[in-house]
Amino acid sequence: MVQMLIIRTVLVLLTVAVSTPAAAQTVVFQDDFETPIAGRWTTSGLWRWVRATNPCMNGPSPIAPFPSNQYAMWFGEDCCCTYENNWVGDLTMVAPVHLPATANDAMLTFWSFEEAECSSCGWDWRFVYLSDDGGTTWTLLGEGNLMWRWYQVGFDLTPWLGSDILIRFHFDAVDQAWNQFRGWVIDDMSIVIDSCLSGPTNFCIAAPNSVGPGATVGWSGSTNVQLDDFHLRLTGAPANQFAYFFYGPDEISPVVLADGFRCIGPGATSLVRILPVAHIDGGGQLDVKLDLPSSLFSPNFITPGSTWRFQCWYRDGAGSGGSGSNVSDGLSVTFCP
Repeated sequence: MVQMLIIRTVLVLLTVAVSTPAAAQTVVFQDDFETPIAGRWTTSGLWRWVRATNPCMNGPSPIAPFPSNQYAMWFGEDCCCTYENNWVGDLTMVAPVHLPATANDAMLTFWSFEEAECSSCGWDWRFVYLSDDGGTTWTLLGEGNLMWRWYQVGFDLTPWLGSDILIRFHFDAVDQAWNQFRGWVIDDMSIVIDSCLSGPTNFCIAAPNSVGPGATVGWSGSTNVQLDDFHLRLTGAPANQFAYFFYGPDEISPVVLADGFRCIGPGATSLVRILPVAHIDGGGQLDVKLDLPSSLFSPNFITPGSTWRFQCWYRDGAGSGGSGSNVSDGLSVTFCP
């Protein structure tokens, strides 16, 4: 009875804490494409609003669910799930977005699924452009370069602080050969300022363990992807036990896991364990360096501008819940250029 009361109390607290926003981050534009795009975007070529139930989004290699929910934007055609009949097109913002000159940084992020002839090889380009003069001229921000899975793309917009900008997604197959692929799907686009300034933030609530109120996740180093020196830290855990961190894209309502709670969801990718299994020291602490380059081989590719949520599972043989293990609170991290 006491244990059930504790679980119910923690669940109530989790409901409040699971979606705590980052301190200084401000979203200046966001589109999850869950409503028709008229008035927000113009299209040419095969760009279209697509539902997750579309047969081309399923089949032998389904790409649904989408990162946001039921809808996304797709460069491809329903007739054959390819771009054979029209291989060039643009998806362009209608109204400029102002980036305040007083901001510290600005980032463009979106989720991308690409199925084309090749990556960065001279054909089937997936380009992202920016204009700061109302669409008269366009500057290349970069390109899609990872295929056959959802991943979060990020581009640094800090050089354009103080400007009014437009964003364009441009697909160009270059020629008529080898165009029997699904094309390009994008979802959940945001332009955010001061995302790097805010730093990682905790969410969820650690359930009590055998040594105290629960284990918490901290961090050290830098969220800068190029520096590659980000560390995850665990404190308040039982000494000399095995543990591993895991991560995913979404914050969710708490789900009971062992004697604790999982507050991370797989979204359109998955939950990924950071291996090998680590060993908590005699003081109940653990430090694990996050190997950012190795994430390229994970379903959860850590890129500049991407946001991931981390928790730690650990052994706790003397825990009051009786399962033999527990889970820490969570840490939400936005990685910067």
